[in-house]
Amino acid sequence: MFKNRSEIIVIQAEAKDPIPTKVVFWSHDKGTAKLIFELQKDRVGQPLAEGTIVPICLDFVGGRHIYHAVIEDALNGIVSIILEDNILGYQGKVDGSIYIELPDQRSLDTAGRFTFDIKRSPIDEEVPELEDYYWQGFNEIMESYHQTIAGIKSEAKELLDSLKQDVSSTQEKVSQLEQSISTANTNLNARIDEIRKKIDENDVYTKAESSANVIYQLIGKEKARITLILDFKDKIVGSVIENPNLAFYGTLNGIPTAAVGGNEEPQSGYDNLSILDGKYRGGANTGANTVRFSKQVFDILESVKGALGEKFFSDQGAYDDKSKVVLIRSLITRMIYRNYGFGSGPNGQKITTQVYANVSKTWSLTTSNITNEVREMSKEISKSNFNEFISEDGKTTIISFAEPSDNITASAAYLDYSRLEIEIELSANEVVESIVAAYHRENIATQEEAENGESDYKLMTPETTKQAIEKRSILLIGDQNVDGAKNFLVTPTANNKKLLTVDDYSYSKNLYKGAMYFTDTNSIPFSMNDVKTGLVFVLGRYNSTEGVLGTGFYTHIIRKEAFISRLSKEFRLTIADTYKSIFISDGLIKGEVDNYNDATKRLFAVVEVNAI
Repeated sequence: MFKNRSEIIVIQAEAKDPIPTKVVFWSHDKGTAKLIFELQKDRVGQPLAEGTIVPICLDFVGGRHIYHAVIEDALNGIVSIILEDNILGYQGKVDGSIYIELPDQRSLDTAGRFTFDIKRSPIDEEVPELEDYYWQGFNEIMESYHQTIAGIKSEAKELLDSLKQDVSSTQEKVSQLEQSISTANTNLNARIDEIRKKIDENDVYTKAESSANVIYQLIGKEKARITLILDFKDKIVGSVIENPNLAFYGTLNGIPTAAVGGNEEPQSGYDNLSILDGKYRGGANTGANTVRFSKQVFDILESVKGALGEKFFSDQGAYDDKSKVVLIRSLITRMIYRNYGFGSGPNGQKITTQVYANVSKTWSLTTSNITNEVREMSKEISKSNFNEFISEDGKTTIISFAEPSDNITASAAYLDYSRLEIEIELSANEVVESIVAAYHRENIATQEEAENGESDYKLMTPETTKQAIEKRSILLIGDQNVDGAKNFLVTPTANNKKLLTVDDYSYSKNLYKGAMYFTDTNSIPFSMNDVKTGLVFVLGRYNSTEGVLGTGFYTHIIRKEAFISRLSKEFRLTIADTYKSIFISDGLIKGEVDNYNDATKRLFAVVEVNAI
């Protein structure tokens, strides 16, 4: 089903006023806005030979879209176009013109001109952002290029997958074992010799002796502090088992003054929020007084329970959630939130972050970022305010929002990473009381048992812990054979040179698409923060008379370390039997005048630039 409008276009040399079609298409006419034209010459339909292309150019304020019309009746010269969704975001008058490109390389302007209007449908609060320039044929040309890149990515992934399986779990075990060593050294170093002597003499504590007596004799009543990081790592949407924290997004009518709801983030949203890596989660909304927001709910109760176990709370007489929250508030010595993002609105760049006060039912502890880059917004929550900012069910809620839209400029809010840090202070006997008294000499692991790592009840001494680490981990020094796939969380180096990874190729940010000779008057701005591995330049043959690209493309990759060491120096991009000269400075790519003045170089244009 379509909304049709038919017009007759007369092919003639005489210029005529544009045809006022009186057509109004709406932003909700997705895939249904159709214009039909009958091309006539000498009052009869103009036949269109096989291979003829009929470009239709749509001009609007600030840009231009070019369509290749569908030839519906070649004998009678009837063609049509269906408006793409990307033009329905425009509001106002559109001027159209029709052209014919014949199979024998001749072409003509039909002199047919027409106008129509596009308006926003009341049901559409947000429509796709309008592209300044769109050429339907460009997608066909670039498809071959992207297929080539996809093939490179696939081959690279196959080569590197074998390195990404086991190292993550190995490093986690190393971290756990190193933490065990650190804790033991902090609390037991002064008594290690005495403990070993007692074990050798069989002078160990029996089950009849109390846990407290054992602990107090070994480590006294020293305090220990534990830091917990609450974020969205390993979060699975719709589940609170792996990670109890939740994130939401949505829009408000004005800045928030009370509790807000929202829609739970999809899996892609949680993935983008889980690490500070330049992958944003957010969006932009337009509407009078509309505010875009992102909300995070951190479940402190479940996180602390996961770290200390249920027995810790029962030993303190805290059996229900309310009493557990009261206990947690008393144990926390430091609490700070950190949101990383940016935002914008009618008055410029700004995103604000606040914490919900559960008693006064308001938002406070405000921080802001007024730049267009990801910046940290953080504030420490004082212990005297824990009753306000830790709810009775053990949750802390944080919100980040942009300035209200004025119905013209969108309210846009984007977050890269969000987390809550809490520090808990415990006496050492509270941490290990339920552990030490249950162990006897027969429960101390042997070297073989420590290296096998299969027992879940044997006690590890500092010596057996060291033996287990050396047996099952990658050592910092010395020769060692390492078997199995490894997942390196930091890019490894060989002879002080970083190895490429699949991610080096999978990440890509487009800096330019189109066709330009790239003279000294042309430039492409970019941010060094967007360049991880290097810059990719794609060049192709260009017919300036007809304004079309030829077939065949040339791709060049300039590594980041190469152009950083040669800022503002010339790089030559070879193409056939010539080259294009470019100059890369901090944040700007420029060409030179010979890229156009030289007749051979003028046969080629820069068609795409990407940061990878």
